[in-house]
Amino acid sequence: MAEKSARDSQHAYSTNANLVLPTNTSMHDQRIRKEASCEVSSLSEHLKDVRMGDRVQHTRPQSINKKQKINDNNSLGYDTTRFKNLSLFNDTSNVLYEPKTEETKQIYKILLNFIQETIGDQVPNILSDAAYEILCILKNDRLRDKERQNKIEALLLNTKLSPERFAFLINLGKQINDWSSNDEIIPIDHTENVNVQFEGSSDEENNFDDFDVSDGEEMIIDDTIQEIRVNKTNDSNQRSQTLQPRTIDALWLQRNLNNINSNIKAQQVLTILYEASNNHELENKLIVLLGCEHVQFIKLLRTHRQMILYCTLLASAQNEMERAKIEEKMRNNSELIWILEDLSRIDVNDDEEIMEIDKNEMSLNKHQIVDLEDLTFEQGGHFMSNRTCELPNGSFRLQKNGYEEIHIPTIKPSEINSQHILYQISDLPSYVQPAFNDCHQLNRIQSQMVQITLETDENILLCAPTGSGKTKVALLCILHEIGKHILPDSSINTNEFKIVYIAPMKSLVQEIVQTFTKCLNP
Repeated sequence: MAEKSARDSQHAYSTNANLVLPTNTSMHDQRIRKEASCEVSSLSEHLKDVRMGDRVQHTRPQSINKKQKINDNNSLGYDTTRFKNLSLFNDTSNVLYEPKTEETKQIYKILLNFIQETIGDQVPNILSDAAYEILCILKNDRLRDKERQNKIEALLLNTKLSPERFAFLINLGKQINDWSSNDEIIPIDHTENVNVQFEGSSDEENNFDDFDVSDGEEMIIDDTIQEIRVNKTNDSNQRSQTLQPRTIDALWLQRNLNNINSNIKAQQVLTILYEASNNHELENKLIVLLGCEHVQFIKLLRTHRQMILYCTLLASAQNEMERAKIEEKMRNNSELIWILEDLSRIDVNDDEEIMEIDKNEMSLNKHQIVDLEDLTFEQGGHFMSNRTCELPNGSFRLQKNGYEEIHIPTIKPSEINSQHILYQISDLPSYVQPAFNDCHQLNRIQSQMVQITLETDENILLCAPTGSGKTKVALLCILHEIGKHILPDSSINTNEFKIVYIAPMKSLVQEIVQTFTKCLNP
């Protein structure tokens, strides 16, 4: 109990009162204690000796230069139009390389566009310096391709380049043939300001110049080259002068590619035309595939991209169902429906040409009309065109009531020549003999055909009268084909051959079937 009371006494006020330090109020500002309260206070002391209107001033606002105001507004945020219609050739004070020809100028602009797409929007000096460093790396013959790629990737903020993009850079470097690290910069004509775009129109530049951004308005900037829709009427005028849908067939693209490189297939270009998301990607892939020396053809493919793609697909359709699907897709797209209209439209001149062709064909195909009545015989079936009839010796005539009998003696068979020996059945191969059990020898025609039918595979055209044994000759040919597929155990491999015999008449089919069944029955 004593211990508990001692512990409780430690927390008593009398014990701890002398331990509290007093606050030094002399160091504090007394104004901070005047805190706001909900009580109403009078303002009479603040408005003493002051009347309404005593502080009015008659002055004008300070004038601000309009150009300075625009610059101040732009400095407050991101300048959304700083790369619009900006040419890197406007300021050549810090440019280390400047193209000397229009061709290299276009290639250099493509290189700048490539760098801007890779590292993002930068000031012109950074883009031009990066282009110069990349050209130095590409033109250095001591470096290998792998070393070039590593240095360029490090220069482009460690951005990994795919093999296609690196090959694109290599190709651009080869096209710049006026570059030298020690060349003196020669100014070129700046009368025409060319954008960084692969190709642009003056109408598009004017539209961008008139574009204005108000204060506080936000814009979504597309890093790729913007696609501007051209008026449909202007497109129709241009199409009438350049490329027409009806001139593009299934082989149009391949014919043009053969003039460039016969190893390039039309399907490769069609895949690029179909899969490219924008014109910038389309140009880059076509330049990698075709090369920068074919810029005009690449511009043609880009300008008439949809026309070339869908006209080729229509002409290459394998069936009507596939063609109907393509036409349905074109009808649902307002930018493609005009292609179907042009393909289905036939001009008046075409109608006249078709009519002339039809007339010429009618004149060429005009048949001579034959009057059958002029060719009929007055005597009908009794008409005999052969005026004379010579009967063989020994013939005689007998006049009967209403008809005449002509008796012609039978022709004696010619004597057998010593060279014509009848072939004996026993001399035939062993697998052939069972088919001729009903006779001992072949007749003269069959004997002449034994060697050809059993020893060769030659085609045979045999003309002989009825009853001369032509069916037996055909049987010899059948047995020859069977003999080529006899196995060592005397069995026949029937899966290796098939024999088709065509009867001369339908009425003889049953007779021939019975004959062959009897002869070929094992």
